[in-house]
Amino acid sequence: YARLGRLNIESTPFRKTGYRNRTRITIPGYSEMLAELVGILLGDGHISPTQVMVNLGSKEDGYVRHVTKLLGDMFGTPPHQLRRAGGYVDVYIGSVEAIRFLKEMGLCSHKVRQQVGIPRWIFDKQEYQRACLRGLLDTDGSIYRLRHGWQISFCNRSTPLLKGAREILLNLGFSPSRISGY
Repeated sequence: YARLGRLNIESTPFRKTGYRNRTRITIPGYSEMLAELVGILLGDGHISPTQVMVNLGSKEDGYVRHVTKLLGDMFGTPPHQLRRAGGYVDVYIGSVEAIRFLKEMGLCSHKVRQQVGIPRWIFDKQEYQRACLRGLLDTDGSIYRLRHGWQISFCNRSTPLLKGAREILLNLGFSPSRISGY
């Protein structure tokens, strides 16, 4: 419509169904559920100018249901699901208000390029830290059985995020290794 205006061609965008139709959402307060959602978004999430999206694997149907419920409960609107080739699932909501809220919290569209970290409010309570760590490990974490026990691995290309995850592990009484590579 803007281009038509620049070309002096009359348009009537208001006649289009859904013109300036905004998804009504509720803005959540700080909670364990929001902290887990932040962890999920920092791991496998993406924020575009109009959508909050989580990309999930092909063998995670139970986790798809969990993320769908969590995203819906947080913003008070039912999320959409898109099944892609190979069984991958995108769970998303379209809401400019949700994007604004998440960006004000410190999340961004390009997590790696902008080197995003964990929002500071998550460090206020151990419950928030546990929930955020759960979201991070569910998305970018792995668990390995070693000869003498278990090893948890968290991989990400954002150094502040790795440092924040390490700080949470220390706060919760774990003994994480130093950050090596990603």
